[in-house]
Amino acid sequence: MIWTAVMDLHALERRIEALPEAARREIEALVARLEHEHAEPNSSSETTLRDVRNHAFVGVWADRDDLANSVEWVRTVREAQWASPDE
Repeated sequence: MIWTAVMDLHALERRIEALPEAARREIEALVARLEHEHAEPNSSSETTLRDVRNHAFVGVWADRDDLANSVEWVRTVREAQWASPDE
């Protein structure tokens, strides 16, 4: 039984290595999420930097050209939202 599990792990490792880089990153993110979901409860509720970096939303806006200057983007949105109807 143990030998079969080891063989299956090696086969799985080869299959993962054959995937494109983007797919391997998705697998890493999935494993990190599963580890987090199934971890033993911790007495501390602090979120670690690693937890934040492994979150699915990290980098979701990385390729957005309109958000390159976040200060300017916020200023533009505020001006549009707060402008008086007369302007």
